[in-house]
Amino acid sequence: MPRMPLLDESAAPISAEALATIKHWRGGTLLPIDRLTIHSEAVALGWIQMFAGLAAHCTIGIRIREIVLLRVGVLTHARYELYHHGRIAQAKAGMTDAEIGAVADWRSAACFSEKELAVLAYTDAMTENVQVPDAVFEALRAHFRDSEIVELTANIAGYNMVCRFMEALELLPEA
Repeated sequence: MPRMPLLDESAAPISAEALATIKHWRGGTLLPIDRLTIHSEAVALGWIQMFAGLAAHCTIGIRIREIVLLRVGVLTHARYELYHHGRIAQAKAGMTDAEIGAVADWRSAACFSEKELAVLAYTDAMTENVQVPDAVFEALRAHFRDSEIVELTANIAGYNMVCRFMEALELLPEA
């Protein structure tokens, strides 16, 4: 059970317009994370604009994005993130159970491309150390345009926030 109630639409202390915006981006229903963010209209609207925008408009590709989100989940021990994005990685990115599991120990896995290994190293550096060594950044630069590096960086940084938010408020996977 989360540390705060998961609000339904009728209890949300936000405007009808804000609620409609969130529901639009979510295809008509609120996710558990939304049911936490709607405790604050400012948070809920900023959240949906950023993360729906990243999901809908990034050019890095769904497989790369899901590898990043899963790795952030592993590093932050974010149970809901791993559960939710494990399902998305399978359904939308075509990742296998073995590939999803290999994200946890990617250095000894043989299922990732050179490009994906560069992304995983970058994710680790940003999440664990904040500062990124030049060698890690240059390995990434070999595979991505500047705009894609900005997208990767925003996804890694943003989902570090997501994971920390969910873990602090104890949003756990559905039973």
